Amino acid sequence: MTFIPDSGLFEVSIHSDRFKEDYITILMIMCLDITLIMDKKTEIQSAVFERLISHLQKESSVQNIDMMILSGFCRNCLSRWYQEEAEKMGVPVALKIVSDEISHKTEAGGVILNLGDGESVEKAAKNLRKTIGSEKIKGFLIQEMVDGLEMLVGVREDPDFGPLVVVGLGGIFVELMRDVSLRLAPIDNDEAHQMLKELRGTEALRGFRGQTPRDIDALKNGITSLSNYFLENRSWLEEIEINPLIVLAEGKGVRAVDVRPVRRV
Repeated sequence: MTFIPDSGLFEVSIHSDRFKEDYITILMIMCLDITLIMDKKTEIQSAVFERLISHLQKESSVQNIDMMILSGFCRNCLSRWYQEEAEKMGVPVALKIVSDEISHKTEAGGVILNLGDGESVEKAAKNLRKTIGSEKIKGFLIQEMVDGLEMLVGVREDPDFGPLVVVGLGGIFVELMRDVSLRLAPIDNDEAHQMLKELRGTEALRGFRGQTPRDIDALKNGITSLSNYFLENRSWLEEIEINPLIVLAEGKGVRAVDVRPVRRV
């Protein structure tokens, strides 16, 4: 997952502390231990990436453009590396806008799917700037295309009850079906399991009518991990939502596709 803020098509240049912290938070959430099935090499690479994000968060001096030029680490390296590796593997990617003004990116036409090479990604990004407006776009998100069941997992600060965990069917179905379960944080895996059982669409996770059974254990871990993350960062975080959280086939884990953190004011 590569985030590209707003100074140029593939430039990593962040202009405010608030914006920088929010999207570093997104990167950190993407690295939560919610994918259970990993070989040792992937596990090590994931740990190294988490360490890189932590270092970038703590040491703002390393984001200095002059130092990047001297070290040969360009601002667009991560995005281009992701794009190039996906292209080598024949893995299509999705391009999404990042915008403070637009919450529902799909409805706004801000999501382009199944892009197969760097040229098509660049062309799609330029078209999005024209159709939606550059002034509304902070940057772009490039992600591997994944197929699975879309869920919503979130935690927010309720003024009456405190930290509230919400789980439901995700994507476009969350508002259509309003099929959600609620609990006060913190929760453990047993409670996460009960939340899933309360959903009307819970059979979709088990493989309804011959469909692929989903990785329920990884989903439960994802719910408890996000609950714990919120409590650990409650001093500045008012709400955080992953929608969709893609639940892959049984034994394959889950993927956080879109994360929306809201800071306290």
